Amino acid sequence: MGYQILIVDNDRSYAQALVAYLERHQFQVIIASTMDEFSNYIEKNEFDILLSDITLGKTDISGILKEIKISNKLIEIIILVDSSSLDSAMDKINKNALAYLEKPVNKKSLDHNIAKALTMISLNKKLGKYSQKLADLHKAQNIFQDLFDQVPSYISVQDKNLRITASNKKFQRDFGNELGRYCYEQYKHRTSPCIKCPVKSTFANGKSYNTEEIVTSKLGKQYNVLTQTAPIYNDDNEITQVMEISTNITQIRELQDHLSSLGMMIGSMSHGVKGMLTALDGGIYQLETGIEKNDMKRIIRAFHNTSEMSNKIKKMVLEILYYAKSRKLQYQTLDGFELIQSILSTVNPLAESKRVKIKLSISPSLGNLEIDPTWFQAALAQEKLFTMFFTSKGSKGTGLGLFIAHRVIENHGGTISINSKLGKGSTFQIYMPRVKPSNINILDFPDNN
Repeated sequence: MGYQILIVDNDRSYAQALVAYLERHQFQVIIASTMDEFSNYIEKNEFDILLSDITLGKTDISGILKEIKISNKLIEIIILVDSSSLDSAMDKINKNALAYLEKPVNKKSLDHNIAKALTMISLNKKLGKYSQKLADLHKAQNIFQDLFDQVPSYISVQDKNLRITASNKKFQRDFGNELGRYCYEQYKHRTSPCIKCPVKSTFANGKSYNTEEIVTSKLGKQYNVLTQTAPIYNDDNEITQVMEISTNITQIRELQDHLSSLGMMIGSMSHGVKGMLTALDGGIYQLETGIEKNDMKRIIRAFHNTSEMSNKIKKMVLEILYYAKSRKLQYQTLDGFELIQSILSTVNPLAESKRVKIKLSISPSLGNLEIDPTWFQAALAQEKLFTMFFTSKGSKGTGLGLFIAHRVIENHGGTISINSKLGKGSTFQIYMPRVKPSNINILDFPDNN
């Protein structure tokens, strides 16, 4: 099917002469010499080129011609007017027409401008296809970016200089969104590349590498991550960039540490429990023989030893439950001075029995604290060192409470440090945030039932 041309002119006989000429050039041509015909053809919109005067009957159709061009960019308009109306037509339609020709039209001028119109139509159709392809490509790019951002892992793309050229939202949230920064600066807080860099290795041989790393967020929090690298090639099959995908396994490692600690605890305590049961058997034996011999001193000594072993076993079982059970920290807003006073009132009797003098130097206007009071009190009351089985009580302690104390403070977002000198004493410093930190995960923690 050839190109269609609509001729709009009051002079139907002149229009028919144009039809005869154009049909010899394989165009399909129709004429509109009244407003009804014009409106009908415009509604159908079945033409490619419009050869038109700016008046039809007594109606100025220049506004309609402009609307036609605006609504359909593929239609090309060539204005045919008397020489007296040429300037007026240009003023009214302006750039919405491809050309302005005087009637009667010059054949060469008509041929030239129709050929020009066909070229413009062809170019506009191609442009429309390219625009659609570009829109589809842009849509696909947006889908890819959404997938890139929604992946529940840290993703960064690095060039051969180890500078970050792209990253997803999860990476930007925890490590920042600075483009062009060195990867080892961004999430290792280093000043030089890592000794065994998987990205460098991938650049070297194109292979994918898996490593486990410890990275540091922009807030200073450390995460355990599993990383995997993948090369990105250009059209010449050259590696230009490397994608690094890191999965946060911090909670898994913490769980493994917890389970490992439980295993160590069970293994270590089994020996302690065995010794306690042996001592308990000895105490019961002393008690039985004391009763048989009516030896009151032996009975009292046996009762004391049996009671002591029973209390130690009870304490050990409670500490195991403290460590093994879990719940989330239960934050409350409390007056800091009153909280410290309450804790001191709990430990004062024990301190006095050991001839330990407690001095308090704290402002009554300390203000409010957001804290779990039950666990914070347990931490201060049991605070010593931070390993699970350390104890300074000889055979009288399990050491588990010391490890729990460290975990309590740490999971509040605080820190504990110790400075100890033999024969002089020890200084413990506990730093706690005044309000519940918004940037830490509140982890499950031993229950206090």
